[in-house]
Amino acid sequence: MALAGDGATQMTGLAELVTVASRWRDWADPRFVLLVLANRDLAEVTWEQREMEGEPRFDTSQSLPDVPYAGWADLLGLRGIRLDDPADVDDVWRAALSADRPVVIEAVVDADVPLLPPFPAGAQKLDSFRDALAQEGEAGEHARALLDEHAAHEGG
Repeated sequence: MALAGDGATQMTGLAELVTVASRWRDWADPRFVLLVLANRDLAEVTWEQREMEGEPRFDTSQSLPDVPYAGWADLLGLRGIRLDDPADVDDVWRAALSADRPVVIEAVVDADVPLLPPFPAGAQKLDSFRDALAQEGEAGEHARALLDEHAAHEGG
């Protein structure tokens, strides 16, 4: 099993799936799952920029094109599953782990969910995150609400 963001998957993962597609039939156990967190954002860069510099998201360099990861897997002869409802998580994992071939799970996730270090250390980053999100105006409101909710839950 591997977990990758959509940015990493676009950089290298799509090509590596071609290799998987050409080799999996020789494996003793064909179970292989790539879980792609698809949020159309370079989330690690976006949140690091907010954290380290207090800078807002720069859409031009951090927005990713919408790529059909599950569809790509299907085109390669693998199994692709698009997951866009959290209620389906258990069923999707059951299907992936019982598949007769490698599987790509394309999990549609929210780019506004903050990437924070564990609390209490994460509390030190909140002001920087909030400053950056304030500069984003209306576009940063959803992320700010999620950040504040997470911080309140963790005592930050």
